[in-house]
Amino acid sequence: MVLDETEWNTQKIPRVNKSKEIFASDVTRPWEYREKQLQGLIKFLDTEKEAIFKALDEDLGRVVLEATTEWVNCRNQITHMLKNGKKLMKKEKVSGGMINMANTCYRIPEPLGTTLIMGAWNYPFDLTIGPLCGAIAAGNTAIVKPSELSAASANLMMEKLPQYIDSEAFPVFVEGPEGSGRLLKERYDMIFFTGGTHIGKIVMKAAAEHLTPVILELGGKNPTWIDESANFSMVAHRLMFGKCINSGQICISPNYVMCKSAVKDKLVEAIKIVMKEWYDDNPAKSNSYSGKMISQRHYQRLQNLLKETNGDIVIGGKTKDDGNYIEPTVVVNVKMDDALLRDELFGPILPIVEVKDINEAIKIVRADEKPLASYCFAQDNKIIDKWVQSISSGGMCINDTIMQVAVENLPFGGVGHSGMGAYHGNKSFECFSHYKSVLQSGTPQFLLKTRSAPYGADVKNAKTFEKLALN
Repeated sequence: MVLDETEWNTQKIPRVNKSKEIFASDVTRPWEYREKQLQGLIKFLDTEKEAIFKALDEDLGRVVLEATTEWVNCRNQITHMLKNGKKLMKKEKVSGGMINMANTCYRIPEPLGTTLIMGAWNYPFDLTIGPLCGAIAAGNTAIVKPSELSAASANLMMEKLPQYIDSEAFPVFVEGPEGSGRLLKERYDMIFFTGGTHIGKIVMKAAAEHLTPVILELGGKNPTWIDESANFSMVAHRLMFGKCINSGQICISPNYVMCKSAVKDKLVEAIKIVMKEWYDDNPAKSNSYSGKMISQRHYQRLQNLLKETNGDIVIGGKTKDDGNYIEPTVVVNVKMDDALLRDELFGPILPIVEVKDINEAIKIVRADEKPLASYCFAQDNKIIDKWVQSISSGGMCINDTIMQVAVENLPFGGVGHSGMGAYHGNKSFECFSHYKSVLQSGTPQFLLKTRSAPYGADVKNAKTFEKLALN
């Protein structure tokens, strides 16, 4: 139901303001409060596990192992904060140099305030609860807005999450575009958004109205280089893992492959073997693959791209309107101006582009916007080093796909059009904190006479200061 302006102001805005009031009361400052909320998140995941899996199946046809992976990722992020959050709250002493020998210099993290967390539909729990975990650990309150596209998951969070954490400090809103637009008109101390670049620009524009800092986790046309030195059986298994997980609906999925002509032929044959091994040539009947696109609109977009492409479908290509189903599809003879490479695909379609060598591949990637992820398969360390040094992307994985995001100590985030800011591990605490710099003076006043007026004409004081102050 869409509320008119008056209803919105009387029903929704008071909940936002209450969250701000709670932060202003300083109740979120002690670790004990934060710890209790994090434990509530753990209890939500454990108690509602079956309901979470059911919601993921309803929204995305998520197979059990992939649903388990999302649940585990959520739980691990919270566990990390329960283990490390209290230590991260401590002040960090720093050196002030000789001139500050008698002073104490330190940085202390303080919560930003009331934040807005806007989750994404492709991993509705991980990409909502993950940032929320960081916000809580850092001492903030938060307005939580899961994506309305993954309706079952969003409604589960709206109905159940308030039973496990402070419902006034962390209210959950399930809103369509109009409601999201109204939420963005309010002032926050930080906005954390996960989604597409187009909406990311809208979020950033709204944030600019109040000079609100943002973290944008977006996406991009993640490129993959396959070198002739690679093991093609290994490549096919790991490449298609990244393309088929969540039916390709993942922001770090390999979007397209570049390789030499001879490599393309070997790669296609290796992928055919893997598809037979995994799905027995019929992914639609496999309990290891969903193929369900999140919505009719998303399904139709991908189906239209398959009709528009000038490439040749050599694997897959089947679609079903019933269930918005698309099977894993490989397309060869694709040029860089093809419809499939117009934007990020976000689906189980893999275009293969033939290039002369890695230098041409690097030139192609650099000519486009910086991606969220990039991949390289090679055994030649010179090729690997060239890719690592030449390609700017949010993150990178060598001889595998996706797994860079699973390491807590590797912050996850984009660069350029693929986003700004990063989180995961300790970085989730840091990104929701302001590190305040503090100097506490212990210098006796008589030692400070040389810095105060009257300076006089004597240069002796200036020389003394110069010696002390220069590092």
